[in-house]
Parts: sequence; structure tokens; C-alpha cells
Amino acid sequence: MKAHFTALFLALGWSVAPAGDALFDDSLGRSILRSNDRLAKNWFVEMSGGPVFGVNGDLTRAVSDTTGIHLDSQTFGDVFGTAWVTGIRVGKHFGVYDGYLRLAYTQANGGRDQVGTDGGSSVLAIFSDYSDFALLGGVRREFLQPARIHPYLGFEAGIRFVDGVDITLFSSDPAPFYDDTAVLTAEVTAGVAFDVTNAFRVGLETGLRYQGGLDDIDGGVLEDYNTSEYLLFVPIMLTGSLLF
Repeated sequence: MKAHFTALFLALGWSVAPAGDALFDDSLGRSILRSNDRLAKNWFVEMSGGPVFGVNGDLTRAVSDTTGIHLDSQTFGDVFGTAWVTGIRVGKHFGVYDGYLRLAYTQANGGRDQVGTDGGSSVLAIFSDYSDFALLGGVRREFLQPARIHPYLGFEAGIRFVDGVDITLFSSDPAPFYDDTAVLTAEVTAGVAFDVTNAFRVGLETGLRYQGGLDDIDGGVLEDYNTSEYLLFVPIMLTGSLLF
């Protein structure tokens, strides 16, 4: 009887072995092996960059005075148009979760814009460039593992250091408009990444970014106008990651 069981196990082994070899010879098998190899890597460095669009929140507040001058509210997009962000994440894999620190820099060119009217004539203003530097911590959750394509959701929060903004009105000299400001910021993210190799992947990410209002410069005729509220942005970024 024992000899019969031994023969049966040997027959099953000989029949299953080719099937196993076939699995890991095809693309699915190779993808699983590569993904498991990637998951064995504990750390990553990720570069990112792309446009940032202001979607809500006024950068200035509409005001009128007794001389007939009316200044309109302006959004971030009205004043600066599209901003651009670059950043770097350094983090660690914890299974399907990633924890990381992120440094990011956002920049937008100032411009000339009609901000109101004065007795029927247009009031034009020139704003200096916008820039900020952010220090953030975050976590994200990856899905579809093991696989080469990784959708994910995440959250990050931290501090954003915004440089002061100057304004030029009525052909006068530039005047301080917003002071250097440290604001709280937070962002929910969603993206998808693709494993090019077991040590490099590329991706596309978007999200919704919140940041607090800027510190206004008190005094003068613009002290009511330079009153910003919170701002919301939507970034669209390409990412590239090294895994090790």
C-alpha cells in the first residue's frame, strides 16, 4: 500500500511541475515575480512635477471707497494663472502602505491684470511672482498587489512657506501686498504607478490641495483688499520612483 501512495505522489509531482513551469514562463508569472521582488524593496525616492490649478478661494477681496474706485475680487488663477510644482518624496514601504517625507516647490509668474474700475476707467495692477516651499509628511495605500500597475490613495499635511507678494497700482512703485507667510497645508492624492522594472516605476498623480490664507500688510488704501481666504488647488503631476 505504501508503495502505491509513493507512486501516486511521484506521478502528481511529474504532472504538476510542467504546469508550474508554464505559469512562471508566461507574462503573468513573470509579472508576479517582478512584483514580489519590488515589494521586497523597503525604500523609495520619488521625483514629481507638473501644473497646479487654483480652483477655489479668493486671493483678494472686492472693496469700494467714496472716491469711486472699485476693486474686484481676484482668484489665484486671475492673478497668477497656472502654477508649476516640483517635489521629491523619500519614504519606506510597509506592505501595501507607504510612509514618506516630501519637499515641494511651487512657482507662478506674476502678471498684469485688470482688478477694478475708477470712474469708468480700468484699474490695472502688476503682481510680483508667487513662490512657496513646502515640508510635508504623508501616507498612501496601494492596491492591486502583486501586479505591475498600482492605483493608490493618499494623504499628506505640513507647512507651506509662501514668499511675500508685491503689487503695483496706478503706475506707482511696487508696494508690499502680502507678507512672507507660513500656512498649514493638506492634500488628498490619487494616482496610478507602473513598474517599468523591479527598481523603477513611473506614474500620474492628482489630488486636492488646501492651504491657509496669506498674511496681509496692514495700513494704506489696500488693507481691506489684500485679505485672502483659504485656497484650493488641483495638481497634475508625473512621477518617477527609484526603489531600493
